[in-house]
Amino acid sequence: MNKAKSKKKQTFWTWLHQNRIRVFLWAFLIIIPVALVLIAYVGSYTHNKKVHFDQQETAETEFIKDFLSPDDIKSLELFIEWDQLSNPSYDEFSDQFYGGYYRFNISYQSKLNYQINSVQVTPVLQTDWINLRSVGQTTSIYPSNYVIHVDFNHELPKTPLLFVTVNEPNLYLKMVINMTFGGTTSEQTVYVKYDLSNVNPNLVVQ
Repeated sequence: MNKAKSKKKQTFWTWLHQNRIRVFLWAFLIIIPVALVLIAYVGSYTHNKKVHFDQQETAETEFIKDFLSPDDIKSLELFIEWDQLSNPSYDEFSDQFYGGYYRFNISYQSKLNYQINSVQVTPVLQTDWINLRSVGQTTSIYPSNYVIHVDFNHELPKTPLLFVTVNEPNLYLKMVINMTFGGTTSEQTVYVKYDLSNVNPNLVVQ
C-alpha cells in the first residue's frame, strides 16, 4: 500500500518536472491574469466603500466604512425622500459638466424617551466601484421637512469594469445628534447610508 502511494507520488513529481515549462506557461497565461482581474475588482470595490466627509482629504481625514440604515438609528426615526435629480450638462469649451444635483427631503421623529435638541447633517454622494463623489454643506435639520441639495457634476452611468455598471451614487450622511435621555444631555455622531439604486426621484429636471 505504502509503496503504491510512493510510486504514485513519485510519478506525479516526475510528470511535473518533465512538463514544468508547460505548467509555467499555463500559470502565466491563465492563473496570473485571473488573479490580477480579481485583485482589480476587489480593490475597486473595497476602496470605494470607504467614505470621508471632508471637503478636501487631509492627513487627519477620517474614513468611515460602517454605516447604519435610516431605520437603525437608536434615538430617532429618519425619513429620506429623493425629490429631484438634475442630470449635468456638458460644456465643450471648458470640458466640464455643470448643473447636476440631487435634492432630498429629509425629516426625523424622536423615539420614545429621547428628546432631540439639534441635528446637524453633512451629506456626501459617492459611487461604488469608481471614485466619483461630491460633498454637500453641513446644515441643521428639523423634525419638519427639510431640503438637502448636493451638487453632482459627474456623468452616469459608467462601466468601470467588465460586468459592472454604476448608475447612481449612494447618499451618505454624517449626523451629529444632540439629545437628552434620562435627564442627561449628550452628543452622538452616527453615519447613515441611503442606497439610491432601487429608488426613483419624484422629478427629473433634465
